Amino acid sequence: MPVPRIAVRAEARRHLGNGIHAIADLLSPTLGPVGGVVANQPNVGQKTELLNDSSTAVRRIIELGAPDTDVGAMFMRGMIWQVGQEIGDGGTVAAILTRTLFDESQRLIAAGESPIVLANGIRAATEDVVAYLKQSAQPVEDENQLSHVARGIIDDPDLAQVLGEMSYMLGTEAHVNVHKFVAPYLQQYYHPGGHYKAQIASMHFYTDKANRKAVMPTGRMALVDKRLEDPVDIIAILQAAQQAGAESLTILANHFSDQIIGILMANNRPPDMADFDESALEKKDTKAKQQGKIPISAAQMKFVGEERRLGYLDLELLTGSTIVGSDIAKPVEDITADDLGIVFRSEVDRDSMYVQAAHQFGPETQARVRELQTQLAEMPLDHDDYDMTVRRVSALTGGVGQIKIGADSKVERELLSELTKRTVNVLSTAQRGGVLPGAAAGYTHACASVDLDSNPEWRAGKQVLLRSLTAPLEQILRNAYVENTKVYLERIFDAGPRTTFDAVQGEVVDAFEHSIFDVAETMIRVLQTAVSNAIMAITTDTIVYHKEPEQSFSPNE
Repeated sequence: MPVPRIAVRAEARRHLGNGIHAIADLLSPTLGPVGGVVANQPNVGQKTELLNDSSTAVRRIIELGAPDTDVGAMFMRGMIWQVGQEIGDGGTVAAILTRTLFDESQRLIAAGESPIVLANGIRAATEDVVAYLKQSAQPVEDENQLSHVARGIIDDPDLAQVLGEMSYMLGTEAHVNVHKFVAPYLQQYYHPGGHYKAQIASMHFYTDKANRKAVMPTGRMALVDKRLEDPVDIIAILQAAQQAGAESLTILANHFSDQIIGILMANNRPPDMADFDESALEKKDTKAKQQGKIPISAAQMKFVGEERRLGYLDLELLTGSTIVGSDIAKPVEDITADDLGIVFRSEVDRDSMYVQAAHQFGPETQARVRELQTQLAEMPLDHDDYDMTVRRVSALTGGVGQIKIGADSKVERELLSELTKRTVNVLSTAQRGGVLPGAAAGYTHACASVDLDSNPEWRAGKQVLLRSLTAPLEQILRNAYVENTKVYLERIFDAGPRTTFDAVQGEVVDAFEHSIFDVAETMIRVLQTAVSNAIMAITTDTIVYHKEPEQSFSPNE
């Protein structure tokens, strides 16, 4: 069996530093609006990718070829991927902070400082900075501010403008469906009401055949958590709708058999008969009403498992319906008029159902929304339930967006789609927690909040954080080819907490007047992530190298 190689203390930290610098040095020139890109050529002869997204860039790195560099590089790769997945933006800032924290700590450790004591000081100073950033955050005022936030993430002014508008229109828990096209394309749509994954039970229910959808006016809704196959069940639902005096009926179930669809169509009166002349319309409409027919739409729930169960429960709350059919619910044949909910409008197509319900703004609905929002605030972006919880909040608050984007190649489409989804999440975060002066100037201004005298033993660690906080802004100054960066840092700090650097114009400006923003919660979580990882690096005493370590394409493995 091969004997593993072991590096300890100073050697171990030196090896970590090699990789930390390799990744941070690769990404740092991309920071800021005038930064560069990372060029990646997968294989000789293949098209070179030009990347300015840190998460995407590090995903392309499997190894750097030297074990004493790979160990730190993979450490950084995992952190940056974590930032992208959990926070949505800020990977390059996290890399620069980690590099500076590590370098400043190493200098003091070499002079005899204890890594543990330094770590304690860094943590204490971080708490001061986080408190300052939360207090300094300013609420988002309009969609223009959100568009400028998006512009700092996604290198497409038109797309950034659209995403800012959509986030502002849809609110803090915006849910946006991204559809990819095989050519450059950009279009957005809005759908009122709660959105659920469902599909029309049959094309015969379409009221708008050109657009392949069924639209129902104000009426009643039945929630059936089972497969509808027994005629007794569907007859009971139709009788309940008649007893309720329903002007229309939308039925949501897990499945509709052909026999059930036939019964529904026999009792269906299309809500729109505008294709007929007035006399024919009057005769047909009168006859249909005399026969007890009403407009009917049938949708099949596409959610499965727990999300299906929760979807029915949320719709029960929104519409005032009573779920029937499940193992613990009332049998379908016992349904009454009181079990049917009220909807102002329902729309069903091949992929989705949109419902404008009677109790969307009711106290019970709002209480559930607050409960889910609390869960989201404590949930990382890559949590298994995050996307489902966002969809639930979006449905309960009533609004969903759809954006169609395209690019020439499959790789470009995938990158654009992923970045669009992450940008939407960041914009929602901005609406919840506010914004700070951009270009990482918020970190520079936060230096004044650190109390160096509260614990003399931790003073050195606090000073490490202070020297690191200005590193991202200083890198932006370098990327803008500014000479005397220290002088500019002093000017920005002395000009007050609203001040930042406009890298495009090359001027020190008021961030809020020039719309240069960072998202407060993003900057806080990036700082906390960088501090946590830097402390892990500076307190590492031993690295064990195996002869043939396993490789992984996933940064988290």
